[in-house]
Amino acid sequence: MKKRGKFLSVLLVAALSLSAQEDGKEYEEAGKKNEAIKVLKHFPNGTKHESHMLPMKDGIRLAVDVFIPPGTGPYPVCLAKGYYGHFSTANYADICKNGKIVFVCVDSRGTGNSEKSSLDPKLPDYEIRDMWEIAEWISNQKWCNGNIGVRGGSGNGVAAYCSYLAKHPAIKVVAPGNSSAYTYNYWGFNNGVKRASLYKWLHFIGISKEEWPKPTQHSLRLAEWYDLLKSSSENNNTVVIAGAAWFDIVSESAIELFMHCSNKAKIFVNIEPKSHAGEIPFKFPRKNSPAGAIFPKFEDVLTNKAKIPEKSIIRYFVMGDKNDNTGVGKGNIYKESESWPPKGTTMTPFYLKIDGTISKDKSTDKTALLEYCYDPRDPAPTIGGNWMYARENMGPLDQRPLKKRKDILFFATGELKEAIEIAGKIFADIYFSTDVPDTTFVVKVVDIYPDGYEMIVRESAGMARFTAGIDKPAPVEKDKVYKLSLDLWSTAIVFEKGHKIGVYITSSSASAYELHPNSFEQVKSYENSPVARQKIHLSPEYPSCVILPLQDGIK
Repeated sequence: MKKRGKFLSVLLVAALSLSAQEDGKEYEEAGKKNEAIKVLKHFPNGTKHESHMLPMKDGIRLAVDVFIPPGTGPYPVCLAKGYYGHFSTANYADICKNGKIVFVCVDSRGTGNSEKSSLDPKLPDYEIRDMWEIAEWISNQKWCNGNIGVRGGSGNGVAAYCSYLAKHPAIKVVAPGNSSAYTYNYWGFNNGVKRASLYKWLHFIGISKEEWPKPTQHSLRLAEWYDLLKSSSENNNTVVIAGAAWFDIVSESAIELFMHCSNKAKIFVNIEPKSHAGEIPFKFPRKNSPAGAIFPKFEDVLTNKAKIPEKSIIRYFVMGDKNDNTGVGKGNIYKESESWPPKGTTMTPFYLKIDGTISKDKSTDKTALLEYCYDPRDPAPTIGGNWMYARENMGPLDQRPLKKRKDILFFATGELKEAIEIAGKIFADIYFSTDVPDTTFVVKVVDIYPDGYEMIVRESAGMARFTAGIDKPAPVEKDKVYKLSLDLWSTAIVFEKGHKIGVYITSSSASAYELHPNSFEQVKSYENSPVARQKIHLSPEYPSCVILPLQDGIK
């Protein structure tokens, strides 16, 4: 992206100044209550506030508020850009209390006081361009010393990720938390299946539900996205300090950034055993404090005080038995790695058997298969896992209520004689046949406790139409065997001694995923949807399996 010229000449619709009041007194602007006090509370007395309408290159004007501490300056700048209304990023100004950092908050297109525009979030092209232009304008202001840092979490973290991709030389550090730049892949879809729980958010950013009749189809352009990540990391001096959570809907975003870019850029990722909303229904015991490497702090990088590690680091919590407070188990500790998956990882298939068992050995039964029927009018409900809404239904919840259903296949190992640790991506290869032209398959991996508790670890879904590739959708032939490969995303967990590893296969998870009507053509209702007869093949020729990233030392 070429460097733009100065933006000092752009139209400034308003420039206001006020002194921050220690008593938190609100002030009036144009007869309306101004919520700038939400930001000013983080600043010393004498702070100046400026409001601008900053035009982007395409003519859309963004609402920009600047908070300049007293003194001669110039200062480093903390930038936050939000989706949730004017001053929705006010809390990110909390690092400005020392009076030595300028805070700039921006309303994203179509939100807050910014002007509306048509959005296409398939790839964040517009957001990358906007962040470049905003950074260029800031870097040319007399109150900016040339250092910019970008903060943001959840939807407000989109801009933080995109500011890294923008590669503006003034952006020294970005700190996104539980967020993603590529909304389609991480928030909107999983292996091409729409996350039904995100209707509200996708509608909010400019995609209406009515535009997406069922079944929803989207070519994810993952290769293009990964190429963008790699190219953006070439000669990119921006430091990334990202937060993620194992049961967050966008956890894989930070991990894949690390996977593709950590050898080219300075990227630090911290993954906790939480959800998008924070804490999960039960807390894993934390016997150990985080591992040894010291991550650079956002404000220290911004102010040139940080000693930045020579190599990128991912720090991740290895989950374990939730009841283990003794230290006997291998899990519930933090580890660090300079690669993902960690060095010493062996991708190991675990094969599903007709008797409901799981083994490292393939079946010898040449005709082995299991079947069930999927009716979209009677879907299996979502219980826990990685998604955004319904906070009471997030995280590692017990899957046993699903056992009574006839449309779910269950598989499990025997009791483990030794602990098994995994860290990295989980994959599944499912060989199936069906009597409908298109359908969905859902796979989940669970940790089965000695007392029967079945904790969900990872869940993913995929459509039959994508067996030839995500960019080559096509109807499937009746009763023909196909292979569907699923990426269940990353995790880190120890299946402790005495536990079992379990696998569920079904065709629905409502309301985490959009229900499939068992048709290839798009429809508007499920009223006339056929019931699909699903066959999962388990023979030596069609060895359905999950592929786990086993760690050396614990098998």
